[in-house]
Amino acid sequence: VLESVPNGIVALDMETNRFVFANETLCRMLGYTREELVGLAPADIHPADAPRVIAQFEKALRGESKGLADVPLQRKDGSVLPADVCNAFLEIDGRPCLLVAYTDISARKQAEAALRASETKLQAILGNVRDVVWSLSYPDFTPLFISASVETLCGYSPEAVFKNPRLWEDIVLPEDRGVNDQVKKDLAEKGYAYRECRIVRSDGTIRWISDRSKLAYGDDGLPVRVDGVLSDITERKRVEKQLSALVAVVE
Repeated sequence: VLESVPNGIVALDMETNRFVFANETLCRMLGYTREELVGLAPADIHPADAPRVIAQFEKALRGESKGLADVPLQRKDGSVLPADVCNAFLEIDGRPCLLVAYTDISARKQAEAALRASETKLQAILGNVRDVVWSLSYPDFTPLFISASVETLCGYSPEAVFKNPRLWEDIVLPEDRGVNDQVKKDLAEKGYAYRECRIVRSDGTIRWISDRSKLAYGDDGLPVRVDGVLSDITERKRVEKQLSALVAVVE
């Protein structure tokens, strides 16, 4: 059974602190032969993290712990393999032992690193965009993402928006708040919405904004998110007002 599972497995004699069994999967994971691996101690394959791993094994022996996450395993060639560890108590010939299973998480770690790199790149791109890119859950409109440019346009940091989910609606000038209800109605009926309204920045100044939003759907076809872009149109509104006044004079 132990040879057929995809996890690397050892049996650790807690009295001698030596491995008394190793399956072929762990041998392949670490680059050792079975003969080389049996007889080694945890510190031999956990040199960078031996105290924590050994303390965890001792807790497991007392029934206080069942595993560790993201533990560095050192291969025979010196390279490092990240692994999750789980263990269970057993007796071999009356001696207290631990059956320790290692799960290779290299692929997961690489995916996480790639995701972080993508997020960093995206943040860098959005950091150079004046418009505010945002995403809210649907239908409760809880903030999921707000680009850093929200602080320049609205005067509030992304953290402030996450801390107060209603801030997104509360900064709209009271006289213009009817557009919020219209946006929700349009999203429910058409799947997209557009609004122009005035907002009150954190410093008390008033800006005109336009906000385009659209529903995003899950695999089941139901809406799960609202994505949008918020733009500052204060200058456009100022010019429109001047042109309107000029037309009135001419007429």
